[in-house]
Amino acid sequence: MSTRSAEAPHAAARRTALSAARNDHLDSIRAIGILLVMVGHLPGLPDWLGLLIYAFHVPLFFWVSGWMIDPQRLRGPLGPAVAGVVRRLGVPYVVFFAVSWLYWMATRGIGDRAAEFAGVSWHEPWVGFLFGVGPAMVVNPTLWFFPCLLATTVVFLGMHRLATRWHAGTGLAASLAIAAFGFAMLATAPHFEGRWPWGLDILPAALVFLSLGQACRVAWPRLLPLLNAGGLTASIAWSAILVAAAWGAVRSEPVDMQHLLFGTSPLAFVAMAMAGVAISARCAARLPGLAPVRWLGRNTLILFPTHVLIYNFLSGVGKLGLGLSAEAMRTPAAEVAIVAVTLLLSVPVVAATRRLLDRIDRRLPRP
Repeated sequence: MSTRSAEAPHAAARRTALSAARNDHLDSIRAIGILLVMVGHLPGLPDWLGLLIYAFHVPLFFWVSGWMIDPQRLRGPLGPAVAGVVRRLGVPYVVFFAVSWLYWMATRGIGDRAAEFAGVSWHEPWVGFLFGVGPAMVVNPTLWFFPCLLATTVVFLGMHRLATRWHAGTGLAASLAIAAFGFAMLATAPHFEGRWPWGLDILPAALVFLSLGQACRVAWPRLLPLLNAGGLTASIAWSAILVAAAWGAVRSEPVDMQHLLFGTSPLAFVAMAMAGVAISARCAARLPGLAPVRWLGRNTLILFPTHVLIYNFLSGVGKLGLGLSAEAMRTPAAEVAIVAVTLLLSVPVVAATRRLLDRIDRRLPRP
């Protein structure tokens, strides 16, 4: 047996171990992200905490989405890659909207919702579905993320293909160039009164973070030592980043990508968001690869839209079933309980939804 043949199993085992560690790290980042989303949607959230969370939690998901794009797919045919994105995001979008609409139809005449949705016809929410913009999706505003991410990913795939054809071997450079292009659009685009369908007015900002996510994946071997760095110097540096980002977020104008709010300036918005992404990645590197963390990380696509429906259900139970006031539902203890119960109820919800999505996926033609 040659030396190369003898070393091959060890090299393969090392690659498998590195891949598992990388997947655990990414799952931990996504777990942090979805918990921030759930906390950020609590009605009694203090203003300062809302400013901190909104400064980076949605950019974090666009960054993760860019990181998850396989570089091999970027080098393959564009048509199958686009079809894969449509399949991965379009089908869940339809399913989650239909489920949200059914829940809305069943509860729109109950309690406070009766006054809120008085005069709204049963078919009007489907206009929001076709338009793909959060404010028009009365049944579940979080669903704006799906069409926006779909459009942003397709644009990124097309631009990356053009960049690599123009100059071969520019995987990292192409992603950075696309991020710079997105930032230029974000910084110079004029303000329009109306909203663009499918998050196209959010696309410049989303493109920045998605492109940076792919760039970080390419550069991950060089970035990981920085995230894992220990010692006094690293602790001081990371603490300074945390303090500066938190101070900037609290003193900035509000950030909410869904509503085209990008803080005080595009540069500060991107800088603070990426600082939040970096801090989340460093924290995730210190999380053990526990089963609950993996479960959260691997089911963010389902938890993102369904936790709002569970929140609404628990709010109705508290107000109508238990006679709790709105103020009582907004106390810290009540909101901790709401998040905990939501996570427990999400276990069967995720299991049922995953089975449904898998069944639909098996029936669809392969691209």
